[in-house]
Amino acid sequence: MDAIQATVAHVLAPRRYVPGLRTARQQRQAPARHIELLAPIAEQRTRSVWAGSETAHLVVAGLACLRYRLDRRLPISADAAWTSVQVLALQCQALLALATVPLNGEAHR
Repeated sequence: MDAIQATVAHVLAPRRYVPGLRTARQQRQAPARHIELLAPIAEQRTRSVWAGSETAHLVVAGLACLRYRLDRRLPISADAAWTSVQVLALQCQALLALATVPLNGEAHR
């Protein structure tokens, strides 16, 4: 969890300038790896604890959008590429919250 939180904090930290395309490509890798680890946990919850609920439908739709974003290349504009990396970091943060929320008396992870 600490590595994921550190990645999110780093990507979302205030900057004086927009990082270049090369930096965006490099910085995209960490949130993408974290998402690959967290997505199966969220998916599992949609099939068990949240099965049939509105939460499950929202999570499934969100994961589909996220996979689409991960499958696409970064935009060629540095501004758009960095924004895309920041969006991945925010989605990574949301997945971390979904994966660690205690359910039905579970101890908090």
